[in-house]
Amino acid sequence: MTGIDTMRDVFGYTGEGVKIGIIDYPFASSSEIDYFQNDTFELYYCSSDALTDTYSSHGNCVFCIIAGYYEDEDSGKSYYGAVPDAKLYATSGIDYRNALEVLLDNGVDVINCSMIFGSDGSNNYGDTAKFMDHIVSYHNVTYVGAAGNSGINSIGSGQMGYNTITVGFCDSNGEISSVSSYNSSLSVYKPDITAPGDAFVLPATRDSSTETPSASGGTSFATPVVTGAVAQLCQAVPALASNPRLMKAVLLAGSTINDYIDKEYMISQKYSGFSRQYGAGILNVLNSYALVSSRQNYAEGTIATTTNSVTTTMNINASAGKLIRVCLVYDKCNTITGSHSSSSSTIVSPSVEQWALTITTPDNDTYSKSNSGDSKIMISFLSTGSGTYTFKWVRTSGAQNTTSTSYGIAASVQNY
Repeated sequence: MTGIDTMRDVFGYTGEGVKIGIIDYPFASSSEIDYFQNDTFELYYCSSDALTDTYSSHGNCVFCIIAGYYEDEDSGKSYYGAVPDAKLYATSGIDYRNALEVLLDNGVDVINCSMIFGSDGSNNYGDTAKFMDHIVSYHNVTYVGAAGNSGINSIGSGQMGYNTITVGFCDSNGEISSVSSYNSSLSVYKPDITAPGDAFVLPATRDSSTETPSASGGTSFATPVVTGAVAQLCQAVPALASNPRLMKAVLLAGSTINDYIDKEYMISQKYSGFSRQYGAGILNVLNSYALVSSRQNYAEGTIATTTNSVTTTMNINASAGKLIRVCLVYDKCNTITGSHSSSSSTIVSPSVEQWALTITTPDNDTYSKSNSGDSKIMISFLSTGSGTYTFKWVRTSGAQNTTSTSYGIAASVQNY
């Protein structure tokens, strides 16, 4: 469904050279762990109460999806996570600010969080989410977080960040779970994207009494699927590792709209371009890889306060009837006054800027959307043919909020 297997097994993107951090709880301290390659997984900064003697821990299951590697010679069965050659850094049982400091000090390319932390409450843009937006914007690292498993209007504390990638979960057919958290009315659409997270059977779910893995699921398990895709793209296009705006735009533009999603709603110019429950759609890393590799239909840059518009062109090869999905992502530029590790430090959080995006096709048709409460814009439309497409985005307000605002824009071509 996601294309991750093809990226790993056919194109060889196994996470070599990519560093992945995780904030989770708990992790296994058992020496019996046998589902990672040598030197892949490291308990890097964990308090003693965040470790367990059993090796079927929540944190290990999450990392197993990302980088598991297990071959059972007796049964002949094998299991491989998305990027088994990546380097994993585990943090747990400490204040999330200190955990993030440790991960940043070790130069991780992406951070996975499949737990809810902070005290902001559900569906609230509080200090935890504001802090995460600063981390992504200022330190240029991609952060992938679980939406939660409590249904409507229950996005977890910290996962309401504008700059983060918040993940919902669906089953293996692509149907959204009834418990996958989402917000129903706020200006910022969360989750941002959906991935399969139902009934994972992992070698990390075994215990000392049985060699038979059990099944588990939720947004906790959908989130590392997206993190695995991010790691593959970091290896394929190293520049993406330090550009979370473009990474997010590439992932969202490449996502697919299946038969469970209201397609007419998603491509209508009257609506936001996002689904409340699915976000942009279901992860498809092959679409994302195609747009940044062979097609190169993307752009990134920075708008200074003295500049309020950008115009660029892309040569898009899309026969009539193909679906073109364009996603523009820009920063919520929060800053920190004082120490990162201190909860008393002040977070300066200007209002999200309001931008508008207009696309002009080779036939001079135009598609436009404006945004007044999110930091992403999605436009999807059916192509009438290949050629030069013109993209113009205008900052309609908030130009004086920051000294500059970084952005990324990406366009995918896919079947409708």
